[in-house]
Amino acid sequence: MTDGVNLNGQEQLDFMVTRTDPGVRAIRSALEDYRREFDEGVESLEVYAAIMEVQRKAQGRIKRRHRMGEDEAREKLKGGIPLLEPDWYHGIESDIYLEMVRSIFSILGEKSLQDLELPDVDEWEVLSEGALENTLSRVLRGEPVSLGGGEGQRYQENISEILWEALVPFASRYDSILQEKIEQPSWQKGTCPVCGSLPLMGKIRSSDGLRLLECSLCRCLWMFPRIGCTYCGNREQKTIHYLYLGEERTRRVNICEKCSKYVKTTDERERAKDLILPLENIATMYLDQMAKDQGYNPGNVKSG
Repeated sequence: MTDGVNLNGQEQLDFMVTRTDPGVRAIRSALEDYRREFDEGVESLEVYAAIMEVQRKAQGRIKRRHRMGEDEAREKLKGGIPLLEPDWYHGIESDIYLEMVRSIFSILGEKSLQDLELPDVDEWEVLSEGALENTLSRVLRGEPVSLGGGEGQRYQENISEILWEALVPFASRYDSILQEKIEQPSWQKGTCPVCGSLPLMGKIRSSDGLRLLECSLCRCLWMFPRIGCTYCGNREQKTIHYLYLGEERTRRVNICEKCSKYVKTTDERERAKDLILPLENIATMYLDQMAKDQGYNPGNVKSG
């Protein structure tokens, strides 16, 4: 912990690595808020809210694993090493994972965003007992997963994102265990201190104005300097700027001219409630398009 250190205008106080863990009621309440805010185009939000609900329910069924002591955790973080080992997904409950994959396909079909019939995922070689760990390794590295020919081709376009979302409750479960009483040291990386994944997006926290990033996988929240690129580490103020849509300044895109990548940020101080960033990410897809139209790329494939 580095009490009193000023990080580009942010005073780092007794801040702990934390996480967002909204319950079903909070997810549904946030969805209603978005419905009131946007007159149309909320179908994607409805889909992702439904996915978040099944993720939340599955999380409680996953066994507690990956415990470690506070001293070990501090040493890893001080050394710039995420708490979870690279192979953390080995030995996950495959029955729950496959159930998650089926549920997500079912949601996509029910919400009519995709013309997808519920596949027989038990017959897919990439999800078989002998191949699952290799498949998940590819998903986490951002590498394509091939379903081969035949019926699998119908689902090829969606498969990597679906397999990623099915992993979220497992990473979130382990994250909630590892974060217990773990203080954040001088971790200023743009990757998650728990699982090492890239951020989904960021927010300015309402209670103290700190800039927090949320992990795209385990949902950990960690502090990051206001002026700084989460991807290349650039801290030069003259090469970092923001994009806004019109007069709306609470939602913005943080742009780095050095690497041409961006991350979105919403200022929670101007909102009536705490943000659920996975939903806010969907609600601000217009910012992704604006940034891409100007030649910038999302560092995280989960954006846009």
